[in-house]
Amino acid sequence: MYYAYAQQQLSTACETARPLYQTLASVYGDTPEGHKAQGILQRPVDVTGSLVNYPTGLAVTVYLSRHGSAPISANASYEYFSDDYSTTLNRSTGAYHFASIPPGSYTISANDGVSTSWWGDSTANKLYFFQVGPLCATTVEALDDHLQQRD
Repeated sequence: MYYAYAQQQLSTACETARPLYQTLASVYGDTPEGHKAQGILQRPVDVTGSLVNYPTGLAVTVYLSRHGSAPISANASYEYFSDDYSTTLNRSTGAYHFASIPPGSYTISANDGVSTSWWGDSTANKLYFFQVGPLCATTVEALDDHLQQRD
C-alpha cells in the first residue's frame, strides 16, 4: 500500500515521493517493496541549469565533477576537477542539460578552450557542490560567470 502511494506521488509530485521512497528503502529495506525503492533511489536523473554572463559565441563544455579543488582565494594556485560528465553549453541561451547522472554530490565547471570557470565561496575557500537526485531531476541555480574564473 505504501509503495503504491509512493508510485502515485512519483507520477504527480516527485519531491513529495522522495521521502516516501527513502522511508521504504530504510525502514522496510528487507521487504520486496523496500528493495524496489532502493533500486529506484539509485536511478540516474537529468541535471539542467544555465550560465549567465558567459561570453556568447564560444564553444563551451560544461562538466560535472564528483571531486574537485580550485583556488577560490588568491593564495591557492591549483585546480583539479574529475570531469565525470560533460555536455555542451547552448551558445545562445546559456542552458545546459546532462542526461542520466547518478545521484550524488557534484561541482560544476566550464571550459571555453582558453580558460576554466568554476563557482565557490571565496570566504570559505570552497567550491560549490550540489546534490543530484535521488529520484527527481535536478535544476542547478543559474551560475553567473563573473564569480570565479582562472585562465
